[in-house]
Amino acid sequence: MFCLLCLLPFLTMVRAKSMTRQMTIEIEARDDWCFFVPSVYADQTMDFEFQVTDSSHQTGKNDITVRIASPKPDSELIYHIIQENEGSFSEEMQKDGDYEICLDNKMSAFSDKVVWFEVTVHDPKDDYYDDYIDSDEMNEMVGRNEDYETIFDMKVEDIKESVHTTRINLGKMKHFQFMQSADMSRDTHHVNSNMETINFWSLVHLAMMLLVGFTQVFMVKQLFADKSFLYKMTNKI
Repeated sequence: MFCLLCLLPFLTMVRAKSMTRQMTIEIEARDDWCFFVPSVYADQTMDFEFQVTDSSHQTGKNDITVRIASPKPDSELIYHIIQENEGSFSEEMQKDGDYEICLDNKMSAFSDKVVWFEVTVHDPKDDYYDDYIDSDEMNEMVGRNEDYETIFDMKVEDIKESVHTTRINLGKMKHFQFMQSADMSRDTHHVNSNMETINFWSLVHLAMMLLVGFTQVFMVKQLFADKSFLYKMTNKI
């Protein structure tokens, strides 16, 4: 099953800009879920991480098969793992184009899977500053301070480096928060699943105890009833 709507969040990505997206989806048994990461260029680095946080069946395993394919027409698998609970991929892309990522749950006959994943594209040419000061504006600002041009350029470069480092660190913090959220979601699903299992077997054991108790009381009464089959059988013996 190919996802077309999930392409929309990626369409705003432009050349020389990094991007990151994360999502949690449910994949039905005997089905797959595929989407494209569009407009990836050579020399950009794509990171992909996933984690299966829950399965619908009591005996189902939290695992899934993941494939990443390079752009068509000469498409080839660059990442393929089979029935894993979690995994990651990080590699510098060699071709320009749309990369396909598939989450495959076809090996599961009954269990739906809840999967969290994050896709990040890093561009080495992304300087993070074009949104704030363009080159013409920078030249005009420097031109007004000809006597301090060297000092001004140095200070601007220091500010750029500091902003760049801060943004990278914020991106890492955001990534770790996503990972913590995925772990918390997985643990919550496990707790709920365990609670459902405990409640189910508790009801089964309670029903068996009531059935055995009722049977014992019935059998004992039958031993002392004059017209009962068990009473006649015991008297003959």
